[in-house]
Amino acid sequence: MRRTILSPLVGVMAAFLLLPALAEPVGSDGPRRRLDAQEQVAARQELARVIGKAIHDSGFDDARVGIHVRSVSDGTTLYARAADTLLNPASNMKVVTAAAALELLGPEFRFETELYGLQAIGSDGVLKGNLYVKGEGDPTFVSERMFRLVEDLWQLGLRRITGDIIIDDTYFDTVREGPGWEQESSDRAYIAPTGAVSLNYNAVAIHVRAGTKVGETAVVAVDPASDYFVIDNRVTTSAERTRRRHIPSSIGEGTRQRIMVRGRHPLDGAPGVYYRRIDNPPVYFGHTLKEYAKRRGIKFARGRVKLGTVPANAELLHRSLSQPLGRIVSTMNKVSQNHIAEQLLKTVGAEAIGPPGSWPRGVQAVEAFLEKEVGIPRGAYVMKNGSGLNDTNRFSPRQMTAILAHTANHFQVAPEFVASLAVAGRDGTTQYRLDDTDTAGRVRAKTGTLENVSALCGYARTLSGETVAFSILVNDHPGRYSTIIEGVDTIAAAVATYGGQPRPTTSNLALGNGPQEDDQAIQDRLQTYSSLGRARDPRNVRFLRSALRTEKDPLIRAVVAEAIFLSDPDVGRRILLDTFAPTTELLGRLRSLTYSQDRAGTPVLTSVADVAAEGDETALDRLLSAAYAGREDVGLVAELAVTLAEVARTAPEEILSALLRTEAPQGNTVVRILAEGIRAAGPGKHPLNKVVKERAAAEVDPEARVRLEAIRTEVDLARQLATEPKAPEARGAGPQALPAPSPGAAALGAAVRATSGG
Repeated sequence: MRRTILSPLVGVMAAFLLLPALAEPVGSDGPRRRLDAQEQVAARQELARVIGKAIHDSGFDDARVGIHVRSVSDGTTLYARAADTLLNPASNMKVVTAAAALELLGPEFRFETELYGLQAIGSDGVLKGNLYVKGEGDPTFVSERMFRLVEDLWQLGLRRITGDIIIDDTYFDTVREGPGWEQESSDRAYIAPTGAVSLNYNAVAIHVRAGTKVGETAVVAVDPASDYFVIDNRVTTSAERTRRRHIPSSIGEGTRQRIMVRGRHPLDGAPGVYYRRIDNPPVYFGHTLKEYAKRRGIKFARGRVKLGTVPANAELLHRSLSQPLGRIVSTMNKVSQNHIAEQLLKTVGAEAIGPPGSWPRGVQAVEAFLEKEVGIPRGAYVMKNGSGLNDTNRFSPRQMTAILAHTANHFQVAPEFVASLAVAGRDGTTQYRLDDTDTAGRVRAKTGTLENVSALCGYARTLSGETVAFSILVNDHPGRYSTIIEGVDTIAAAVATYGGQPRPTTSNLALGNGPQEDDQAIQDRLQTYSSLGRARDPRNVRFLRSALRTEKDPLIRAVVAEAIFLSDPDVGRRILLDTFAPTTELLGRLRSLTYSQDRAGTPVLTSVADVAAEGDETALDRLLSAAYAGREDVGLVAELAVTLAEVARTAPEEILSALLRTEAPQGNTVVRILAEGIRAAGPGKHPLNKVVKERAAAEVDPEARVRLEAIRTEVDLARQLATEPKAPEARGAGPQALPAPSPGAAALGAAVRATSGG
């Protein structure tokens, strides 16, 4: 194996610079103070008490919870609960992969991507024959590296290639989807395939923006662009202030990738960007290389992209090196990058056992490492992939802390490994967790999240100055995501404060929660939070998340959650949906707010509807619950009728599924409100009609068919009545005016109350 090794001095310097992460991290209270026997008993009792309370308060009682906390220095167990139970670790698997890769390959290991020709580049700038590309699993080769690679070829004098581009992908096997991929059918980037020659984590960016006028096809583009992609654009530019819906799909078609986008984009809507996997990594790489070369001025006589192998007599033209493995592992763990983890696992297999790298060989190499170095025997756990994707792996909390403790005590890899973990309240996937608390900066951890799975493992520097390893695995939890995360974080904070009293936490909020607040004080606070949301500045997220933890009033919490969502939709989407629990009282209070909004409609509810319009299942459920909770408010019914009809226009299949999930009488009530919105929309086809008709015709379950026919009857009747004249829209309130109630709104409200069952 051809490898470039950094000077040993560099590794030693890095070790001395980063080892303080274990000894004296930011926020440390000084050197370790050993607890006497009585203090140890008291500290462990307090830790057990706090963890027990956190489990109960967070609804973990019905979940499977495994926890283990051990001293890194002497291995003493400080707390254990179901510590030997094998549970799904989710992305905590990346800790296992990282530890094994660093020890087996070394922190200084670099991936190589090599370019060959049958002869050197001629003095005339011509490469006669093919250009060969051989990859060895680099998971971090991105567009910027491609640009640099092409520039290097240009500086070597290359101006023309007479042959084709041949991609040698044989360092890995031909199996591109690992164990766990079969459990879901998805084109999302997090489930991208592997390849010895890969680019941009084997994903593509899809950009969507409005056309120049209503009714015109919107603009869809991909990055990086090349002949590998076939664009199938089915997005229409819609009127201003309508809701956006993009449905991007990435479909492998052999040596081409079809990018299809359906939906609509408002004329005044912000551009959207989506990341989707590609299916043929080496061909993707080859076409992008060709496109970048053409842009630089390198010409091709043929320039076809094909798979093959580098001939034995080929001459090396150029070698591109990745960053050292220590940095790559940091990228993987900080942001929980699945593609890097699987590429590392295959590379470990290829290096330890021999190419081609594969999942079985990678797992075999990791098993040997765990048995020989950590003392965990084969068969004591289940490992199938390196990223933790889906329901494929099983480790116990005690095994996880054993790996953490071993790696922390291994001088050659400890600095890089510890530095790869996200710092609580500071960066990575824990940037907004445990921030504004005494624990911020004292915990370095890897998160893990799957459906009904939440995990956290890593290191904590306790208040007594001791470094401990901990693992928290929660499986099959029934609660909301936010509640589960809060419970897990409470446990981590308890670990970090072991052996001492936590310092009082001073909130950075200038606005307090006084017990004697009047309506004006509340209104002022709402105005402040709302204005921060309307600024749409991600820098406000940390402040707003702190506010969300301190505010207790459901109204204020809902507005703060919306402000987080508006400031950073990726961070705030789940927070918004987890926080918004629609009740009649909350909806009434929201409708009474007087501060300015970006769009007409009830605050918070409009943002939930925006997410629902994208087909989000949870948002749709929240929106339907709001429609039922607000059924006695005629004005709100009129607004929700219009909103539901618009959401049903962008996400007809998804809203129908949500309606079928809603039990009667709530479901019947919501259907009538939705039907009123369709009627109020006026003449013209509504996509829900067709979807209901097709679903009813295909349904075989008698009960479901009855419900579908009932929905179909309401929707068809709404379309028949759509020619009725509607009341004029509210005047004088400008663009912020709420939708005016249609003539049937009052009657609908009465009918809803009569059929809702209370």
